[in-house]
Amino acid sequence: LPLEKECMSNIGSPVQASLVFGGVSNGDYMNAKALITTYNLNNSPENTTQALAYESAWLDIAAGDYQYVNIAYSAARSVQDEITREGKADMPVVVLSYLIMFLYVSLALGEWYPMPKPWYMIFVKSRFALGLSGVLFVLCAIIISIGFSSMCGIETTLIISEALPFLVLAIGVDNIFILVDTFEKTDLRLSVEERLSATMADVGGSITVASLSESVAFLLGAITRMP
Repeated sequence: LPLEKECMSNIGSPVQASLVFGGVSNGDYMNAKALITTYNLNNSPENTTQALAYESAWLDIAAGDYQYVNIAYSAARSVQDEITREGKADMPVVVLSYLIMFLYVSLALGEWYPMPKPWYMIFVKSRFALGLSGVLFVLCAIIISIGFSSMCGIETTLIISEALPFLVLAIGVDNIFILVDTFEKTDLRLSVEERLSATMADVGGSITVASLSESVAFLLGAITRMP
């Protein structure tokens, strides 16, 4: 049977009552407990700014506290807004974790007693620059990987964005301990260049294989569809 005009929207598309009203009993839609409404915007590229401004104002209105109505709302920009909000909320935690890791590297690998002379040699003995450079390398790796993935069009999720800084930090810093421990076991009578060469010859291969394995694992995770 043809639909009556009252059952169609202004653009002539049919409106299914079962998809619009909720909590209906005995087919009496006047006593429905829920109503779903959809507002379509012309979000073409030249109207993106106006569409975002409209959605922002609409979200502010929908988020209001109303006495007789409970509103559950969502907009096209809601996902991006949530990612931005979560990113800002996690920023202090990320900064704190990197500071703690920096201090841990300095304390675990450095020599703090006895106090060296002259006093400024404490920056060498404490491995201050080593811990700082290790954390900076991890930060640079995250920035480069995110930029390269974005350039390749690889999509990400909120969970990955939250877990990535901590995961890369845990994987990236451990090589510092391996290299320093192996370097300190080399013959002190050799020059620094020779000791470094011996260190890389001893553990460089295993570190490279481990890094390649981790890269392949991350690559497989990137191309695997996630729910």
